[in-house]
Amino acid sequence: MQIPIWSEKYKPKTLSDVCGQADKDKILTYIETFQKGKKPLFLWGPVGTGKTSAVHATARELGLEIIEVNASDARSAKDLKETIGPALYQRSLFSKGKIILIDEIDSASGVKDRGGVDAVAKLAQETTFPFIITGHDPYTKKVKSLKKVCQLISFDKVATEEICERLKYICIKEQLSFDEEGIKLLAQNANGDLRAAINDLQLVSSQPITKENIAEIETHNQTEKMKSALFRVFKTKQASVAREAIDNVGENIDEVFAWVDENIAKEYTKPEDLARAYNVITKADVFKQRIMRWQYYRFYVYCYALLSAGIALAKEEKYKTTSDIKEPTRGLQIWFAQRKLGKKKTILQALSPVMHTSTRKLAGFEFPYLLTILKTKPALLEELHLDEETKDWVREKSLS
Repeated sequence: MQIPIWSEKYKPKTLSDVCGQADKDKILTYIETFQKGKKPLFLWGPVGTGKTSAVHATARELGLEIIEVNASDARSAKDLKETIGPALYQRSLFSKGKIILIDEIDSASGVKDRGGVDAVAKLAQETTFPFIITGHDPYTKKVKSLKKVCQLISFDKVATEEICERLKYICIKEQLSFDEEGIKLLAQNANGDLRAAINDLQLVSSQPITKENIAEIETHNQTEKMKSALFRVFKTKQASVAREAIDNVGENIDEVFAWVDENIAKEYTKPEDLARAYNVITKADVFKQRIMRWQYYRFYVYCYALLSAGIALAKEEKYKTTSDIKEPTRGLQIWFAQRKLGKKKTILQALSPVMHTSTRKLAGFEFPYLLTILKTKPALLEELHLDEETKDWVREKSLS
């Protein structure tokens, strides 16, 4: 079942709906007074602060069309020119005005981008329409060519109080039970990222939003943390966001593999996206096998990068709906199997000196018969000095 994403459902409809951001009205002024040759806007700041939403809300208010390009999709100069080049000079559909938006410009920087950032800087000076760029930090070396030709507007982390107000509004709309302390804890955990706070609210919305419930999730329920992290990986096209989401969970690589494998086919419904995602997963598995074979643990970096940023960038575009993220059943089956094998190994190691033979030979013997012997000889079971949990496990088994 596909569920609407609340961060999309409750996106700002007007510029005044954008939380915080004292300079947001400069976007409206820039568009209304735009003339050819005017410097483009560079909206910069942390993720989830409303940069892209502010542009869309302004366009909606003014009745303008948006030509949007995500820089992670069109990374090279050639791609960018082919994608937005014609839009720089052609009139908008139905005689509307339009805005050129280059989103997540940080994603178009790197060795393989072949002039992508420089191409944006050049195109921005040629356009006859308002040209707006969003990114994380214009002061980094990789996007410095844009800083020189743009007007900068910073978007700060959203204040906790403002996030609280937005979360309460959504709770009322969705008829959720909540208290002030629960909402405040969710807002504080988001660290200024409004989109993350809304995503987290949706993930915990099956129970009352109270301080006790949220605190329990944060401190004890790793499942909810992994759901939140995977949700962010699936819903972003920015590598840094995906990497941070998985890094903050702290799960081991086997768990991440299991979670991705369980949910990827339900989330990526387009065959092309799914094929690219599984290609990424297989590459991560190759590195995992090399770690096991060569004990070269540096390869863990590549595993985590592929299973976070690689999965996020495997899709052509962000999905507007989301599947219900489930805990991996395969992982649980493996866990139960490993638990059973662990008990078997413990018993064999205890029996080996008593029966004057190796654990390998004992394992080759029919193990159920050994269990039967132990069950019918309680004294022998006591002599093996097994822990109580293993003893109980032996007592519960019967010869089948």
